[in-house]
Amino acid sequence: FGVDTGTGFLRASPYYTKRVYVYSDDEGLEGDRTGLVVDYRAGLGENASVRISLEGASTDINENWRSYDKEKLSALFIGKMSSDVMVFLLTSYEENAYQDVEENYSNKREDDVLRAVIGGNVTAASGLDLGLKFVYTDQMSNHDLHTYDRLVLETSVGYVF
Repeated sequence: FGVDTGTGFLRASPYYTKRVYVYSDDEGLEGDRTGLVVDYRAGLGENASVRISLEGASTDINENWRSYDKEKLSALFIGKMSSDVMVFLLTSYEENAYQDVEENYSNKREDDVLRAVIGGNVTAASGLDLGLKFVYTDQMSNHDLHTYDRLVLETSVGYVF
């Protein structure tokens, strides 16, 4: 569902996913996720765009202490440096409120997650696409086991048809 505002595009996207495991140690993690993403996209000249997104979701997993409600705000900037090179910057803040008490704790888990991603892609005339991105995550939780900082370097190789 979307509407052109004249300065950008406003869209609402409801979603539902079902997770099912067959012959896995993760069988207790089966469940459903239902949510809604509302985002606004706008061009910044001919070679750049920005997207601001709000997401609300509920994840109901068979093991109830793993079920949680999520609220997330994110901003994505994409810049086209040339016909072959694209760069992007993503920042997000997410709150997760768990529905039940985890084993060995006396209260329900609550997480605040800050994430920053910077990366880019180069597409050669042959169609070969090379990607590189750095992902920094700072997860703060009232359960010490789930508090961490993480820096990940991701590379990708693909072919564009």
